[in-house]
Amino acid sequence: MSKSALLTDTQTPIKFNHGQTLLHLAGTYPTLLEVILELVQNSLDRDVKANLIWITINRKTRHLAVRDNGNGATLEKFNAALASVAQPGRKGEGSLGQFGIGLISPLGKCERFTFISCPAPHKNGFQEWTFSTAHILKQRMDINIPLRARPDLTLEDKPPAGKTKVYWRSEMSLTGFTSDEYISRVPIDTLIGGIQDRYATTMRRNKTIISVEVIHKDGTVERRLNVTAQEFRGQALPVQKFVNSDSGETTFRLFIAPKVAKGRNGRVLVGVTGNDFRFPFHYLARSATQLLRDEVITALTSGLFEGEILSQKSRLHPDRKTLEKDDAFVGLCCAIEEWFDGFGSKYLDEARHSRQEQRFQELGLRSMKVLEHLFMDQAHAPLRDVIKSFGRGVAGNDHADAESTDGGSEQTTNSGNGEPGDGAKTSGTGSPNRADSSHVKKPQTGSGPKGSPRKVVKNASFGLQFAHEAMEGSPELWKLDADAGILTFNIRHPHWMACELRDSTLMKLQECVTMEALTLHMMPVAQRHHQRQAIDELNHSLVSWILNGDKVRSPLGRKPADSSSE
Repeated sequence: MSKSALLTDTQTPIKFNHGQTLLHLAGTYPTLLEVILELVQNSLDRDVKANLIWITINRKTRHLAVRDNGNGATLEKFNAALASVAQPGRKGEGSLGQFGIGLISPLGKCERFTFISCPAPHKNGFQEWTFSTAHILKQRMDINIPLRARPDLTLEDKPPAGKTKVYWRSEMSLTGFTSDEYISRVPIDTLIGGIQDRYATTMRRNKTIISVEVIHKDGTVERRLNVTAQEFRGQALPVQKFVNSDSGETTFRLFIAPKVAKGRNGRVLVGVTGNDFRFPFHYLARSATQLLRDEVITALTSGLFEGEILSQKSRLHPDRKTLEKDDAFVGLCCAIEEWFDGFGSKYLDEARHSRQEQRFQELGLRSMKVLEHLFMDQAHAPLRDVIKSFGRGVAGNDHADAESTDGGSEQTTNSGNGEPGDGAKTSGTGSPNRADSSHVKKPQTGSGPKGSPRKVVKNASFGLQFAHEAMEGSPELWKLDADAGILTFNIRHPHWMACELRDSTLMKLQECVTMEALTLHMMPVAQRHHQRQAIDELNHSLVSWILNGDKVRSPLGRKPADSSSE
């Protein structure tokens, strides 16, 4: 029997390069932006509690510094911080971070970096640790970080000779950071947004103010001074809490984000209950595509909502961009689905309806301007006169009472269906009576479905109003109320739905339908019914032309440039 066969209960050691391992851990934060966010976190942590933080990025000299006025670090605390690297929980309860990697996060993204600090309440006694990427990589076993005293630095207001007064208590300084454009790219607004997303709770508690200065390669300087934590400013929704055995209690503290120039841009943040750290929901969504429906992800990343979702039993992933994938993660996703089905979907539907109304209003006004310009041509004077003939119908809720335009004679509402007697007051020929059109008052807004005020598009100089309604079950694409001066488009009609995917096609449809409605209204009442049928049949070809005409005309079949709200 061979000697090797007799070997039992032996052990084989695992040997690895400690320097390379540390560099690998620092790669958890692959960009300079992520590094700065980690350094800011260290300034905000429970033991430091800085309320002033200064960030300077000099792209000309490739130098970066993050300074703060916090409590500083003693030798013992610094050694403990290094010992906590990649050991969850070592930083202590209440800390923003759990893994301690932030301290060595610059490694590999700069030639070297230094940490200088003086523990409070002392004004002297600064110490400096130097981390050299090349030096650390050479250390295969124990890694030693050079330390030296800095007696030349002081916080005294009137420093003695040989000392330099500094305004900060701790400084992390990166020398020769990477020239790689992707790794070193730090858009100033993205940096500030990231800080406010992640650390707003702690910043509010510490009353922290942050200043950022970026010196670009061409020498231009970009500054953001007195940056503070952003409060949620939207309409508060009821706080909802869902409990399941996997994730514990999940709390939804959400708001309807306020409207801004381009809609809403609210951000939903995710965190662990009891930890102030937050990250954007879209980070979690990337990890939960198999657990969350597309419509739920769309709703929470649409900008409609802002606020935070906190999970009791979840754990932060080491990269701080999501949560650990475990039973608590699945339970959180179940709670999010439950919240959406019970509450979120309702608000989303309302928001979609509001955005749709706003879009139709904007496109309606644009179409009116096109038609108004067109009707300035004398060739279209008859159509312009038709609009002038419109009177005031029965006013809807919250509107003034209608007033007769002919001394009290009865007027009937024209629904545009072509039946006799459905038009405005007519002459013996069946044409609109324009004899006293100069006395006709501006159209009033009539009532909408179920008596609610009808939302219409108004242009004071045009004289015709547009309304957009879901005429459920109606085969009509449009109807004209001549007494109220309102042309209503059926937004549930197949022709409308086919054209609404692009702004330009929807405007063309509105403009063509307006011409149809006004032309039909010029005809004798007795002829309108048959003419309306003919127009409706022709609309199939009209819509086909609207949808495909530009495409056919465009060289090589390319679609023309167009803006769309979709």
